[in-house]
Amino acid sequence: MFYAKFRDADGQEIGKLYDLWDEYHADTFNPEVEPLEIIDFAVKGKNYRERQSSVETTARDFQAADIGGLFVSDYARICEWFTTMGKRYGLLKEFRENAVC
Repeated sequence: MFYAKFRDADGQEIGKLYDLWDEYHADTFNPEVEPLEIIDFAVKGKNYRERQSSVETTARDFQAADIGGLFVSDYARICEWFTTMGKRYGLLKEFRENAVC
């Protein structure tokens, strides 16, 4: 799952939550489309600390991003992801204090 924001050929900013890169590439195949931001919700790292840091970085990126145009169900999926990862990596209290989920 990842969030992508781009400016379409008409100049409108569009933000969407994707499950597959193929869907994103189908939406942005036009050379006039300008990618603006991508937040990947994949957890990266070889050990617990690296994965924990990856989740924290994703949370910071998500808070700093100008997220808009998502359906309520998309926000619910993102909140569920942060809740699950927060429990798994001991970050749930921090996420709740910082209104991530």
